Amino acid sequence: MRADLPASVRRLLAELTPADGPQLVYDAAQLDHTMREVAAAARGAQVQALFAVKSFPLPQVLTLAARHLDGFDVASPGELDLVAALAQPHHVLSMADPTTLGTAALAARWPTLALAPPRQLGPGAAPPRCLLSCESPAALAHALDVCPGAEPALRLSSSLTGQDPAVGSVQSGQGHHRSRFGVDAAPGAAELTRAQVTRAVELARARGRALGLHLHASDVTHTSATRWIELAQAHLATLAEAGVAPSFLDLGGGWHGVADLAATWQALRAALPAELPIFVEPGRLLAREAGFAIGWVRAARSLADRELRVLDLSRVCHLRWSQVELVAPPPRPGHGRKVMLTGPTCYEDDVLGEWLVDDAQALTPGEPVVLRGVTGYAAAWNTGFGGLPPAAVRLVPAMPAMPAMPAVPAVRVVE
Repeated sequence: MRADLPASVRRLLAELTPADGPQLVYDAAQLDHTMREVAAAARGAQVQALFAVKSFPLPQVLTLAARHLDGFDVASPGELDLVAALAQPHHVLSMADPTTLGTAALAARWPTLALAPPRQLGPGAAPPRCLLSCESPAALAHALDVCPGAEPALRLSSSLTGQDPAVGSVQSGQGHHRSRFGVDAAPGAAELTRAQVTRAVELARARGRALGLHLHASDVTHTSATRWIELAQAHLATLAEAGVAPSFLDLGGGWHGVADLAATWQALRAALPAELPIFVEPGRLLAREAGFAIGWVRAARSLADRELRVLDLSRVCHLRWSQVELVAPPPRPGHGRKVMLTGPTCYEDDVLGEWLVDDAQALTPGEPVVLRGVTGYAAAWNTGFGGLPPAAVRLVPAMPAMPAMPAVPAVRVVE
């Protein structure tokens, strides 16, 4: 627990009052710095970094991503709409829609992708390089028909090795969890997996197309280069059994658990075939050290073993996929008391966290509470419930949005 704040966030805090309600605040300078670091790490390892649009769909952030990174990862026609005006011919755009709507949306947005190979229609008409991830041989066949100008990829289950139980998802009678995304990798069903991969290879070969591979992390956070390498090699081996090498490997997201990104990507590059193009899709890590939440104490009471403070800030409404930490000085020795911070909803588990707070901090009604560790996903999921409004979303200092960018209906950005 620490008390420091970026100067931009501290200035905003001094201007706010309880009437302003809950806030999600992002330090624009830190966002820019992290994107530059990620871009440099990718270049140094000869991999290409695509911004996961779902992770932070604010127009200003997407503009930064277009400036610094190699392109975008989108998962729906709606996300494609958010970045289509930003995507340039030198960018890479990866579409991984578990439905087939994304395939049609690509072809509608850039009609040249409906041709094989794509043709130039004139200045400004060229699409970015488009990678199209397919969940099954049937989805691949559809993609080859509708969008032959895109580069197809087969998504294999991230549970392929049996060591990555997905959170939730498909549960067997033995309690084993596996990902619902991609070609299935059910325990004891290796023949079925091989048959689907072989079918996909045959479909691509019949069209004279190479086939890429796409990995979806399925909420499993890998923290070491060793584990990423094992998973990547397992995917390559599965395709090798069908007699082909992939035209590219998209390793998806889930990079926020890696301490040294540059070293991890360099290790991956060294462990995999030198001629294999590698794409990564960081999202959550790009808001590292940049995201903060501000709420106001609305009620205070004492329980038998701790203090309880009710805020107008909700974990389930405003802080999805964020491991937050209280911004406060650590307590003096012998002067700490346990304080639980909760949201105002009727949901029992709407608890922001519990910290040891110095006795001198009363946290009385009307006082602000600041949390760090807020991800861009918090802004993406931001919503209201039971009369509680969505949090206001601010980038500080304010950044102009690119004029061509459409508004993001689900996100209220306060300038």
